[in-house]
Amino acid sequence: KSGSVRFNRDGDRPGSYQLYQYRKSSDSTFEYVPVGTWDDQLVINKSLLHWGKFNDKLPGSICVAPCEAGLITQMLHTDRCCWICIRCQPYQILQDEFTCANCSKYKMPSKDKSTCVDIDDEYLRWNEAFSIIPAALSVVGIFFTMFTIIVFIKYQNTPVIRASGRELCYVLLSGILLTFVSPVVILAPPSDIICGLRRIMLGIPLVISYSALFTKTNRVYRIFNSGKRSVKRPQYTSPRSQIVICLLLVSVQVFVTVAWLLIHPPAVTREKAEWNRVIIDCSASDLAEVTSLVYAMFLVLLCTVYAFKTRKMPENFNEAKFIAFTMYTTCIVWTAFIPIVVGTASTDYK
Repeated sequence: KSGSVRFNRDGDRPGSYQLYQYRKSSDSTFEYVPVGTWDDQLVINKSLLHWGKFNDKLPGSICVAPCEAGLITQMLHTDRCCWICIRCQPYQILQDEFTCANCSKYKMPSKDKSTCVDIDDEYLRWNEAFSIIPAALSVVGIFFTMFTIIVFIKYQNTPVIRASGRELCYVLLSGILLTFVSPVVILAPPSDIICGLRRIMLGIPLVISYSALFTKTNRVYRIFNSGKRSVKRPQYTSPRSQIVICLLLVSVQVFVTVAWLLIHPPAVTREKAEWNRVIIDCSASDLAEVTSLVYAMFLVLLCTVYAFKTRKMPENFNEAKFIAFTMYTTCIVWTAFIPIVVGTASTDYK
């Protein structure tokens, strides 16, 4: 009895195959174990398959597994079917599966490295510790200065206030008040106007304070030094003259500041500190800032000289001793301040 015979479209008789897996048995011998068949289609019993060191997972027949997300594929010259996976730099995006690309200056890669996004501008914000502490101290200083001014106004006709030189005291307190206000300006978000105000508040409040101290100590010194030689009162020691001298001294700093604003108008600059950080700040060189403070430092030295000369005044003028001590301390602070500012290269630390 003959059965039917089938042929495929190529004229060949379809084959039927038994599939075996050659593997190690439990008694450490190797044997062929049937796991499936082929008869027009593949039929495999996967539960019968064992892959040993592959933890019974189907081993791949490729040279290298596909690269993970965030990695590019670099083909090997020795084998076209093999490659290595390379991670792009933190500042690069995946342009395609084979290429990393840099972002522009003020951009950084997105989280999935598929595109470039804008970097948020950094500056001192009010909710940061570096801002909260100076701002709090500034508010405290403003409060006590205003309190002192109110006391001076209330008791301005008393002998104690009149003997202290109330006119120069008002000038001195005004300078101190502006000095305490300056941190608020420095901590404000940078803009062209704020940058201009920063330059104004950098030197003028200090010069107002030091001008008042210098005029005061110089007046005391001239009065007592002249009294040793003559009973005639020296010139320009009246309250009005003292105010005029003080304003003339301050006008020098005002002229320097205005010239600075005109020659180099204030502007906001953006500096890329790191690949993912952009810092905005006011454009001003260290040399320009220090130059703006030279006049204030000169007044500090003059105040120190005259405070030293008047340190042994009579008891009614013993405030000269406290002024002298203050100026000695101020010189130490300035000596430390200038090298720190000039030597600090990073804008955000400044």
